[in-house]
Amino acid sequence: MVVVACLAIMCTRMPFLFEVKGSRWLYDLAAYDAAARAVAHGHSPYNLGALAQYADSVVPNVFAYVYTPVLAVLLQPTADWGMATLQPVWLLFSSVAAAALVLLITSPLPSGEHKVLPWSQSISLGHGAKAIALIGILPIHYTLLSGQMEVFTVLLLVAALRLHMDGQPVGAGVVLGVMLVLKHAALPILPFFLLIPPRATVFYSAIAAVALAGVTVVLGYGPLWADFLTWSSAMSLVNASALGLDPYNPYNVSLGSAFIRMGLRSNTWFVVPGVTAWALSMLALAWNARRGRLDTLQAFAVAALASVIALPFTWTHHLLYLAPACAAVAVGRVQDAAFRRTIYVLLLVMQLAPGMPLIRVVQMFGFDPVGDAHALTVALALATVLAAMVMRLFTVQRIAPQMGLS
Repeated sequence: MVVVACLAIMCTRMPFLFEVKGSRWLYDLAAYDAAARAVAHGHSPYNLGALAQYADSVVPNVFAYVYTPVLAVLLQPTADWGMATLQPVWLLFSSVAAAALVLLITSPLPSGEHKVLPWSQSISLGHGAKAIALIGILPIHYTLLSGQMEVFTVLLLVAALRLHMDGQPVGAGVVLGVMLVLKHAALPILPFFLLIPPRATVFYSAIAAVALAGVTVVLGYGPLWADFLTWSSAMSLVNASALGLDPYNPYNVSLGSAFIRMGLRSNTWFVVPGVTAWALSMLALAWNARRGRLDTLQAFAVAALASVIALPFTWTHHLLYLAPACAAVAVGRVQDAAFRRTIYVLLLVMQLAPGMPLIRVVQMFGFDPVGDAHALTVALALATVLAAMVMRLFTVQRIAPQMGLS
């Protein structure tokens, strides 16, 4: 049923079923495709001119390529396909990954030894129906229709988390390292794996990440890494537009974007609030971990949300990193009433995020709420939810028995 739901979404973007034009093209995927083409012709994907030159002509505009060179290198075999071929293949694999993600966050650990995560118990048929509803509640729909890679990276993150909690740091580290190289924006979540044993997972993830990056260097793509580091280090409020990103984009719901929308238009306000919120959240997690009061599920929710809003650019698909915590509440495995209510509020805020089904339905009736005020409201709401989660860390007593996950 989960696969069917994903395939139904997928069919609305199939070139051979519809006259695909305009918004029916997956714009993020088009950026990946243009990057792969640019690399295949010996150009840097971080050069906006080269990206525009090699973008498929069927796509009106191409977004900036904001990832490590690894994704562009992995897509080299598809560089000559064109979007008409690449899009349905990408959507097919994305649908399978989305289904696998939902199954992973709603299934028990194989060993049954660690019972502090949402998949630590089997689920009933009723809970299974709720799990299927996660396809609409979580930003999976938005991720599929934008051609983003979050269904793959969050799937890898959840797989790494399962292995980590199952006491397999080598496997967890390898999977986590691959995920972080593909999506470097997820790096802020790494401290979570230092707070929850086995900490060796972080060590093995570093080895895996360096090894994967090293392979691309050996294959001759070393200069692309230099371009990537130059591009990413130049990112600021002033340079963002020149680098292909608009800080004032109404789809950007980062904490930093909230401050610049309020008139505090400096790089300090664009960067520091998000970083400060992330740092304070991690300190709160570390303080509670040292005192043996850290609940794993709550810790992951705090780390994920803090990592998402700390980015200078937070898009709706980034909220998918909160899937494990949301799934736990959706299938009725959380007894901590305060935490459960907080996640319900988070899910409500998610529905109000730009590009979510509720917003799309409203737009169909001729009213478009997406704009500065809307983005500011969502960003501040996410920050408020994070603050509530952090405050709850200092009042919850101890983990599994109270949380009802054992």
